Amino acid sequence: MGVSGLRSWTAKIVLLAFTVVLTLGMAGCQSGSEDVIYIGLANPMSGDNAWVGETKVRGVRLAVKMVNEEGGIEGREVKVIVEDTAGDASQAVQVAKKLAENSGVVAIIGNWYSTCALAALPTYDEYGVPLVTDAASEDLSNASKNIFRICLTTSQMGEQVAEYMYQIMGHREVATAYPMIDFGIGVNEAFVAEFERLGGTVLTQEAYVPETRDFSSQITKISELEPDAIFFGGYYTACAMFAKQADRAGLDVPMYGTDAVNAEDLVTLGGEAVEGVTFVGYFDPAHEYTGTEEFVTAFKQEYGMEPDSWAALAFDSANLILEGIRQEGATREGVRTFLTDVVEFPGIAGPVTFLDSGNCERQLTVLTIRDGRIVPAELQWEG
Repeated sequence: MGVSGLRSWTAKIVLLAFTVVLTLGMAGCQSGSEDVIYIGLANPMSGDNAWVGETKVRGVRLAVKMVNEEGGIEGREVKVIVEDTAGDASQAVQVAKKLAENSGVVAIIGNWYSTCALAALPTYDEYGVPLVTDAASEDLSNASKNIFRICLTTSQMGEQVAEYMYQIMGHREVATAYPMIDFGIGVNEAFVAEFERLGGTVLTQEAYVPETRDFSSQITKISELEPDAIFFGGYYTACAMFAKQADRAGLDVPMYGTDAVNAEDLVTLGGEAVEGVTFVGYFDPAHEYTGTEEFVTAFKQEYGMEPDSWAALAFDSANLILEGIRQEGATREGVRTFLTDVVEFPGIAGPVTFLDSGNCERQLTVLTIRDGRIVPAELQWEG
């Protein structure tokens, strides 16, 4: 064999070897994509609201574990990919793109903060990946065919708190305090409009910037007007500070909030000052729906703690996606089709039906702080 023939033969061997390696590599990739189904989770895992990300991860992982223990879906294992948005809009966009570019991810659960969901929306649309969100409360109605919200909008939440305070608790003259951010402004406007529509009077609306640590001016103004209750439209950290300062100032009136104050840290930060603070949430173990008792038991066994609203909503979010995969296949289109058409899905936090707008309608649970614990309020919704 001459030199040219040897070179030709060597080239053929190299090409054959490369082809074998490439084929095996592709087979390995195909095998992995066929054997595993991925669900993305985009939430703050660092920063002030890392606790939200942590509790939501627990809820999702528990749902996935239950499915995998039963053999997965048609023999395929389900895995969760967790990415940290840090509650930052620009980082949320990066996370959305990273998850969306992974073709094995059939759906995403997340975005705490509506600003993060809005910023990432073009990416969800570009890649056609469905998002189930349980914390983006700003009005995203009809914003995308890919967004499905199992939490209420800001308007829905403000209206329900107003109805509870007026119709159930009998308050007639109230004051409000809220942060100058989209969520705070929106929920306050909705509360005020509904409370006044019902016949109540809002004596004053006290705004504050999110960085506020001293609420003395707001508290002084509210005290002078002597309302019979306060609606607080901010987050749990500010609520705890407001309650402690109001207590020191002698402002002793019932205080109500949204799901934004529904956190164990409200008690840790506020101590005795937050005793009796009442707010709404999505989950209460005493309100048993299909699978609620089993979920609570499994959560306690897995994590050694009680589940909260965020864990429950994350669990329901995961199960909605998992059922979509079962019924329509492990594709983004299949999951989106299921979510679009689902009616009265038996969630452990209550049945879920998505409207054409991508929103849902549900009744909130009323919770309160009693003896340093978050418990169901004595008075719930009529009927």
